[in-house]
Amino acid sequence: MSAMPPFIISFLIGYFLIDVICLHEKKIGFFLHSFLALGLGLGISATLTFLSFCFFQKSGVFVAIFTNFICLAVLSLWSVNNIKKTLFKNSEKRNFLNQGANLFIFFFFIMLIWNIYKIAVYHNPYGGWDAWALYDMKARFLFLGGAHWKNLFALHWHTQPSYPLLLSSIYTLAWGMIGTNSFQAPVITAVMFTVSCCGLLFSGVARYSNIGLGFIFLILLLTTPFFIIHGLSQYADIVVAYYLLASVITIIISLRESRKDFAFLSGLFLGFLSFTKNEGIIMMSILVVITSVYLFSKRFSDKRSKKIFIPLLIGSCFCLLTTGIFKTFFAPPNSDIVPFSLKTTYQFLNIDGIVLITRSMIEEVVSYKWGNVWFVIFFILLISFHKVFYKEAAVLTCFFIFYFTALFMVYLTTINFDLSWRLSRTLSRIFHYLLPSALFFTYYLFNIKIFFLKKDNRRRIKTPGRF
Repeated sequence: MSAMPPFIISFLIGYFLIDVICLHEKKIGFFLHSFLALGLGLGISATLTFLSFCFFQKSGVFVAIFTNFICLAVLSLWSVNNIKKTLFKNSEKRNFLNQGANLFIFFFFIMLIWNIYKIAVYHNPYGGWDAWALYDMKARFLFLGGAHWKNLFALHWHTQPSYPLLLSSIYTLAWGMIGTNSFQAPVITAVMFTVSCCGLLFSGVARYSNIGLGFIFLILLLTTPFFIIHGLSQYADIVVAYYLLASVITIIISLRESRKDFAFLSGLFLGFLSFTKNEGIIMMSILVVITSVYLFSKRFSDKRSKKIFIPLLIGSCFCLLTTGIFKTFFAPPNSDIVPFSLKTTYQFLNIDGIVLITRSMIEEVVSYKWGNVWFVIFFILLISFHKVFYKEAAVLTCFFIFYFTALFMVYLTTINFDLSWRLSRTLSRIFHYLLPSALFFTYYLFNIKIFFLKKDNRRRIKTPGRF
């Protein structure tokens, strides 16, 4: 665990930034605060690292370390007067039971981090093929390449040089701080994002219900074999899973509670999502458009819409700028996706292609590697189907509909690969990064009746922000 200090620094950056953003708003809850802080801090650190290389070339590693320490110092000084108010603090008096529950949850996640770390180190310390051939290798170009780091964009297309560099930038910063390209940095990154996905799901569910229901959904995720195994493979899919879940949860909170601080946070997470993988750009675009349409529908007043929309837009544009710089000035065209053209012959753009994609998706969700989690999800969707377009749930429903529509179009317009091979290689990874958000979505549908169907008022929970 000698590579932990860089991740602690990133965590503190995220924690203090949330503390500053939520300074004048209602409480956020310690566990939700912490699990959002880790991904937020790592996203900021990666962004600063990439921009350091863009503007300072061979001095990128030194500048990245320096800017991260400056960022930490500024944010810590800014929030020093507010830290005591946010650490295990609630506006109501805390009894022994509540304190005991917090301690139990805290030590549970500490033990979870330690045990998942041991699994990763002993069983898969160097990750899968994509781990060392894509993200690890690009990080080595950044860390060791000096002024020649841009040569990574001239590599063979199998290394996906068009993929954004968030994950590689995280490794580069960690290696720069500890002074060596240790295998521990990718391992810790995978462990932290895997555990944070679990913690975010627990915190998001517990915010609007209770600890018990939060642990039920947490156990559903933890007992899904492929989620843990693939999460520790050091691929970017677990990072996509985290930022998508963080975006979904913060969007729901901002809409449900009219919180402009969470709207800004959701914009930041959407921006980091776009800098993780090319799929993240599609997800971010869909979520921003759908949320904007929902905000300016008749369900919201103009004042409330602007209160949420403007922070969301500012946050997403702030981080999307990094993705724009990467795609405009550095990344080569993506050979996996070919722009649609009437002159091109698409051999799979027909009924047979649709049948093949549908059959492959069904075979994927019933696979033993997922346990029974997708059956649980579809069962909850079935019994809650009448609520899929009710209030904030409509945003998530539309997201999944539009995203799967986009996936179908990408698969149907495949020309550089055999479609069966492409489905066999990518579907499991797609369902992996969608799983945590799908679980939160089904929980939200299942639980929404408690608050809306009886009385349509704005009192959501008895103790908001507790977790």
